[in-house]
Amino acid sequence: YTLVSRDTDEMFYSTKRQQYLVDQGYTFKVVTSLPDRGTDSVLYGPDKELKLLQDILTSHLQKEEEAEERAIKDAAKDGIDVTKRKIEVTKLSGADGKLYFEYDAPSADAGSKKRHKLFKARANRQKKVRS
Repeated sequence: YTLVSRDTDEMFYSTKRQQYLVDQGYTFKVVTSLPDRGTDSVLYGPDKELKLLQDILTSHLQKEEEAEERAIKDAAKDGIDVTKRKIEVTKLSGADGKLYFEYDAPSADAGSKKRHKLFKARANRQKKVRS
């Protein structure tokens, strides 16, 4: 995270950093206004910095929740019955109550499965390289 003041030389370099992030496949968020923090505008220590960062990152969630509540109220005015409920992600995925185990695959030397000749040749080459 980088804090950049407006109308400074740092603005030039920040646009280069943003372009670098885009080129590397990353996303970034430009925050132009901070959430209201009252009169406590000076940060003293990492705890307050982390709290400010958390407030910034979750501020859009509050706006989305408010918009959702307005949409529910508008739907109710139009006579549409809307209910809102919280459910766990596992129930959405269909994995409710299911367990996942991961096992090691049998080794190539097991010979229990027939392998295509190209894969056998590749495995043999890798064995030779290792030895």
